[in-house]
Amino acid sequence: MAWIENKVGNGRLVLHCGAASATWNDVVSVQTPDRTDSHVPIPHASLVDMTLDALATCGYKVVEQAHALARGGNQYFGLIGLQAPHGQGGNDAAAESASGQWVLGLRNSHDKSVICGGIIGRQLFVCDNLAFGGDAAAFKFARKHTANIVRDLPALVMDRIGTMHAAIGAFRDRERSWRTFDLQEAERRRSLPEDAILGRLMLDLIETRAVTATAVPHILHEYRRKDLPGGVLGRATLDDADDAWSRPTLYRLSQAITEVDKRAPSLDQAVRRHARMTSVFDAYAALPGDIPPRRNSEGRTLLAEFIHQEAVAQVTNN
Repeated sequence: MAWIENKVGNGRLVLHCGAASATWNDVVSVQTPDRTDSHVPIPHASLVDMTLDALATCGYKVVEQAHALARGGNQYFGLIGLQAPHGQGGNDAAAESASGQWVLGLRNSHDKSVICGGIIGRQLFVCDNLAFGGDAAAFKFARKHTANIVRDLPALVMDRIGTMHAAIGAFRDRERSWRTFDLQEAERRRSLPEDAILGRLMLDLIETRAVTATAVPHILHEYRRKDLPGGVLGRATLDDADDAWSRPTLYRLSQAITEVDKRAPSLDQAVRRHARMTSVFDAYAALPGDIPPRRNSEGRTLLAEFIHQEAVAQVTNN
């Protein structure tokens, strides 16, 4: 089977099990089978429209879309790039714009092979092998094709979008703190040598398995690029307010790590690493004084606490 990958924002729609890319007209044209007493299929286009109507009610705008169909139109997979509404980012226009970029993933079937569902997050992976996941910020909804799906689905979709909408303020606060943490400025204030904090930060990221040691040279290359991580200056003109890209900030480093993670063979691993990176970055961004490690109430450093929690999780899972 051919491998087809459609990228929408930080989402990936991968097709390698028989599905094919489709236009919106293709999706609308799919015939929906008649309902039975136990199975109530809904049109693929109705699921998309219902979800987008709920998003529009909350002020979200569609930026781009990618659709796919499989099994003669009986399966639908889709990714839709979204821009969140303004108003929760204060006066920081750059943070407002970056924090507002989300991705919606949808899937549906007419042959009972996939339940109707969606996922909204910052990083998503949707595949026709039925993989359907996202980062720690993702919100899911799902509903079986049973008698009351037409009644229940709109409220379910609206509830999950409302939950995500309420969480956006917290994500914007986090990104704002990353944008204002200048690594070189923090070194100067503490009379530390150049790259002392960067080096310490990279060690913490390796020890918490947020990045691999072999990825570090690639991350530093992206971080130090004159055209910024991913060559963003070659693709777009940045707003003057968005100097978090040009300065040596935690945000710029996070974009460098994300750029390298885009090459990872497993998005699931990349998502888990991103969650670990977030924990480490939050610890640095919250510090007004010395660089980490900070200590918790039991005297453990944040790094030791993270490793302790990972060990407990592994024992629990085993």
